Amino acid sequence: SPSAASTDDVKLIAGYAGPAVLIGADGKPMLSNAKGAGLERALEGGAVADVQALIDKARESGSIAGATVSIATSRGDLILDIAALPVTVPSDGKILVLARDLTMERNLRTTLVESRQRYKDLVEISNDFSWEVDTEGKFVFVSPKGALGYTPDEMIGRAARDFVIDPDDFTPFPFTTARRLENVEMWLKRVDGGTSCMVVTAMPLTRADGDADAWTGCRGVCRDVTEERESEAALARARHREQLLNYIVNQVRDEIEPHDMLSAAATALARALGAAGCRIFRNSERGGLAVAAEFGNVKGLDELREELDGLKSTEVRALNIANWAILATPTHYRSEINGAITMWKPAGQGGWDDDH
Repeated sequence: SPSAASTDDVKLIAGYAGPAVLIGADGKPMLSNAKGAGLERALEGGAVADVQALIDKARESGSIAGATVSIATSRGDLILDIAALPVTVPSDGKILVLARDLTMERNLRTTLVESRQRYKDLVEISNDFSWEVDTEGKFVFVSPKGALGYTPDEMIGRAARDFVIDPDDFTPFPFTTARRLENVEMWLKRVDGGTSCMVVTAMPLTRADGDADAWTGCRGVCRDVTEERESEAALARARHREQLLNYIVNQVRDEIEPHDMLSAAATALARALGAAGCRIFRNSERGGLAVAAEFGNVKGLDELREELDGLKSTEVRALNIANWAILATPTHYRSEINGAITMWKPAGQGGWDDDH
């Protein structure tokens, strides 16, 4: 320490936890504590104009002057909260400079703001549906794009169960789970009356004390995989149709006689498509249709031939006769109708679908 520093001066800065520098009446540093050594060197070199300005202001006004200053160092900017205090006892023109290091606090705050903004941007541009529910299982947060055709305002305040098809089929229910769940596939109701397949990942929320029993809600993300599932289902149906078609064709090819071929076709069609029976018609030489082959239960189908009148070239006609639900379509040879294929099942089993 400079010889001009007294014992009282040493005591003045010794108890301060942060950097402290005592400035003499001549404006030059005369004493510093251990943490203030770097600041003292900077002041001696005249490298900190903002701090020197505070010292001059405190000396001129006789009162405390303070500001936050940035000091460039080899390790980056150092942010200090500086206070310059005139030493009044004894009143000899000395100025006590006290500093508080804000560098870490500022960096942490900046990092936190950037991190929050980064996650906010990612959530807003993501096609995934982010959400949070409260203790009653009602949405309290929905990502800005909304979901299922709803806006966030239309979903917030409503129970998640209201949007799920067959919510009781899930144990635990992903939107109110008490344990972490990943990739749970669910079908949810859309605003237009349709459905969407969602893969749900969720985690429970608990109190800050970590009490596992203090469940306070749930938070998670839903990924829409409807198109993927529809594509997979369409591909599976196409493969199934191809397998059935190959089965039918192979059954026909195993026969030599034309009539036997048609009988094999009727049998294979009924069995492959789960029908109760099948009847193949051909054009009669006397006009109209004649039965060429049939298989299965044909009871109550005497009117079937008449119901096929006017069957158009590309038509697939659904009929109901007696207790049968019937599907009929014409056959062709050289672009001319040469007959028809019909198959049927009990009407109580529901209608035919597109694959049939």
